[in-house]
Amino acid sequence: MREREQEIRASLEADVILRRALDIKDAKALLKKEGYCVENLWHIDDIKQNYKCSDEDAMDILEDVCSDDYVSETVFTMIDEAIDNLNH
Repeated sequence: MREREQEIRASLEADVILRRALDIKDAKALLKKEGYCVENLWHIDDIKQNYKCSDEDAMDILEDVCSDDYVSETVFTMIDEAIDNLNH
């Protein structure tokens, strides 16, 4: 009986993980439909895979980095270059 309970628990956990992945996929599809670029999203795990820190610290780092003026300027510079390449 214990083995069957473990199988059921594992199956339920897999269902939760799958539903979460589908929710994220749906959210990205909605954002893309509304004109947002969602091909380069960062996650706290991108920080935590290389550095030991809390989820909150990882999010703070991502928010600081992604909102940095240099990052914005670089993106707009790359957009300008892409537009120039399209027009030539």
